Amino acid sequence: LFVASGGEKIAVGGAFSISAANGVAAFSDVAALDFSVTANEIGLVRRDSGINLDRRGQTHRDGGPSISANTIDFQGATPQVIGRGRAPRFGLPNPFEAADALDFLDSLAVFGIRPGGRGLDASDFVFAAGGDALAQAVPFLVPNGPSRSDLSGAYGPVQVPTSKIESAEPARLAHPERLRALAVEARPTPDSVVLARLTGVAILDDRGLASDGASAIVTESRLDARDAEAAIALYDQLFGAEGERAGKVRAVLQDALDQYLENQRAQRVVGFELRRFVKNRPSTLIEAYTTLEDLDALFRYHRRLGLSPGEFKRIQRGWLERIQPDGITLEELAETVHPSRYVRGSDILDIFGQ
Repeated sequence: LFVASGGEKIAVGGAFSISAANGVAAFSDVAALDFSVTANEIGLVRRDSGINLDRRGQTHRDGGPSISANTIDFQGATPQVIGRGRAPRFGLPNPFEAADALDFLDSLAVFGIRPGGRGLDASDFVFAAGGDALAQAVPFLVPNGPSRSDLSGAYGPVQVPTSKIESAEPARLAHPERLRALAVEARPTPDSVVLARLTGVAILDDRGLASDGASAIVTESRLDARDAEAAIALYDQLFGAEGERAGKVRAVLQDALDQYLENQRAQRVVGFELRRFVKNRPSTLIEAYTTLEDLDALFRYHRRLGLSPGEFKRIQRGWLERIQPDGITLEELAETVHPSRYVRGSDILDIFGQ
């Protein structure tokens, strides 16, 4: 049994059970290989967003409580969501099949534990990097696979026909093989789907195209050709065809970060402040400024490509790891590349979204 730091999150590299046969079992965050509860009443405790420690020892803000396991068994009891804050999310290897087996999930958000339908194993509960600082801590695992409940962004742009507009087949990718630079493998669209799209109704199911996690294997018609070409051009410009320029990008960002820390005498890095610092010094940090602008555009085109969040997030994380300077976390670097808030004077304009 591993209890994640703070004590409010339970992480178990095995089977975890709660028994309160004649009472009430209430809990918030659980991650285990298998999870079972025996109780007269079960309460799922709400909470606001908080901080999680991942397998690399880095902290990330979450979206509220989560309960993830390869199997979940509440002995037929229907849990009730209690308290204030955000409702819990559930993570299971296959969120679609799980919803059929557990009726109470109909009213809750359900995600795949991992992209590609992978479940959890004992190694997921061990830090990827050792060190004394992590000796008393345990990573807490949140689901990051596809969502059964929120399919927004899961598919590429589709023109919906009306009585006055005929739907045209979307532009095809000129060179689908070049998408491999973006960690995307395009598969031909079945003829039945092509014909269905022409009449305005089509369902794409890519669950059978599971990848190893390093890339996203998707049906070609999900992808927007214009955004794909723009993203490929930017990737080649920044990283090089074989990724040979990643070291150069890292060096440029390292120089900008060193100047920021020295000038601001900052104890920690605030992503959008670093971005503003670079933008306000065009004469000395012009290369860093253009690099951040290009990275921002690359990430934006990649998000609009037609991939789901569970697909593009893990790919973009890999890009950030290759160019991460010393002295900044991946979360801070992501905020620098694509700030969620941009500060100008005393005004805070939320123009970048989440």
